[in-house]
Amino acid sequence: MEVLRPLVFARLPSRMRRPVPMFRSLSLRRCSTRSAGVVRACLGALFVAVGTAGCTDGLAFRQDKSLKITAPLNSELVSEPLVVTWQLAPRPSEVKSFLIFVDRAPQPPGQTIDHFKVDNRSNIYASSGTSVEIPAFEAASTGPKNRRNRHRILIISLDADGQRIGEGSAHVEIDVFREEA
Repeated sequence: MEVLRPLVFARLPSRMRRPVPMFRSLSLRRCSTRSAGVVRACLGALFVAVGTAGCTDGLAFRQDKSLKITAPLNSELVSEPLVVTWQLAPRPSEVKSFLIFVDRAPQPPGQTIDHFKVDNRSNIYASSGTSVEIPAFEAASTGPKNRRNRHRILIISLDADGQRIGEGSAHVEIDVFREEA
């Protein structure tokens, strides 16, 4: 009489013993930890890009090439007080004044300076012309006293009601040289 033995399979490689995912190309099981993270990050970025593609709410994300800072130049070494000059060519009839921001972000389009609390309006200067004098810059909190301090100057245009016109702006980054006091 013949003895029935259970069928013995040869030892299978470990990759064949796992269940096969439905979409083999999207499987992250066989990827290294680093490449799996990269794939997940790319997929996440793709979902965010697709999900927010039409969500601009009417904002005009463009650089305003008609507004240009003429002095100081970008990365220029300057001293205090500093006179900032700019030009707007051609100057649209809706532009009535400008706000100049030092080391801070401007208000959103359509908003006035009232977007900022009264006690939080430092480093904001207003001008109806094409120049403004900045008397002093805040010193860097760290580092030696006799050094260059990097600052960012940003200019936006306002209408007759004091509301920001669009997303357009002009900016430069400068180095302010301070002598030891």
